[in-house]
Amino acid sequence: MSHEPPYPPIVAFLRRWIPEIFPALRVSHASGRGVRAYVRHLVATRTFAARSSDRSADIYVDASDLTQRQIGDGLFALFIEWHVHLGVDHVIWNGQIWTRKHTELSAYCSPHPYSDRIHVAFTRAASQMQPTMLVPLLDGLYLDVYGTLTGQNGTP
Repeated sequence: MSHEPPYPPIVAFLRRWIPEIFPALRVSHASGRGVRAYVRHLVATRTFAARSSDRSADIYVDASDLTQRQIGDGLFALFIEWHVHLGVDHVIWNGQIWTRKHTELSAYCSPHPYSDRIHVAFTRAASQMQPTMLVPLLDGLYLDVYGTLTGQNGTP
């Protein structure tokens, strides 16, 4: 009997494909830490944050590791570039934030700069999707980082 919570479709999709395509992330983080969803969380306005309503995920990468930083930078850029198709509401990574309301990159001023993970939140509608178009985009990012598909998904 599994004790894993039921993840919304977008988070379940990311939990499946991010570690599959980027095995270095799976190796570097404890089980279940590759991609994580959040539970109810009140923000300063006394409303629930996106992470509270199953609309967000954290993808654990380490900005101090060169390869993981390249993966993190690539994922950050990918979520911004494809935000319309993926339904991205906002994304935070390594001291920067992008939102669909303010589409210019901004400094993320917080005691925690998100240098150990990418926080990505989706619209309510997008949180219910499993965007298969994301898989070839992630494959392309893998190719950009490593220069080959060797080593991905069990390839020799």
